[in-house]
Amino acid sequence: MEPATPLQRYWKQNRSTVAMYLQNTKAPVVFTGSSLTVTLEFREADKCVYNLGLIGESALTGLDIITESLHKPRVVFVEVNFPGRDSNKILINEASGFLAKNFPEFTYTSPISLAGNMLVSFYHILKDKPQEENNSNVKPDTEEARKKELALQSESFNLPLPTILLTTKIAEFRAKVNNLENNGVRVVFFEMPVHPELENTNQVIQVRTAFRSAFPDNKFIGFEELADGIEINPADGLHLNVNDANGVIRKLKFYFANDC
Repeated sequence: MEPATPLQRYWKQNRSTVAMYLQNTKAPVVFTGSSLTVTLEFREADKCVYNLGLIGESALTGLDIITESLHKPRVVFVEVNFPGRDSNKILINEASGFLAKNFPEFTYTSPISLAGNMLVSFYHILKDKPQEENNSNVKPDTEEARKKELALQSESFNLPLPTILLTTKIAEFRAKVNNLENNGVRVVFFEMPVHPELENTNQVIQVRTAFRSAFPDNKFIGFEELADGIEINPADGLHLNVNDANGVIRKLKFYFANDC
């Protein structure tokens, strides 16, 4: 059997994350979001916190997973960084299936009929995938690579989301949040810190403002609070290193300590 491609590995990781939640979790605290949330490793609180961060996805997918699960946590933390992405129904359906439940290590290659629907998800996986180790013998110019990556991210984040897209997605978030709150779940929004040069780009400000305005009664934990006292300097502009992620976790614990 040929080694899995990076896209297959990310898809399998996402599928495993969803399948484990649907089958086993009783965690009172759940985090939903993109690969930015994946960097938060709640090792010392495994039984209390479940991380539903998914590579290439948004928190909408995680909210649908929680809604479909029989278990309802006490509190759900919703990452707001990438609201423009659709909920991934294909991923949820596959994670609920026979292969995911009985053969979690199996690398699934989707049939061609699903390829079109998966292209969008794979595009986001490539766009915000975590940094991987460089196994070649050539030593890259790390600082130059960092500058180029940051420049690309700055260009992307300076483009606002189309107003109709953001309005539609905010409405989707509102419906899903209302559903959870009607089932007794507390919902908290949080903004994962990224490189300081990206925090006040047009799109980031637009999204931050939209969520604060749309959910005035929900707690919103901004990047300023989570990044306070931490030197946020991700190699790709987006994904926190282990030390920075641990610092963010310490700040977040204040908001769920009483739920564990």
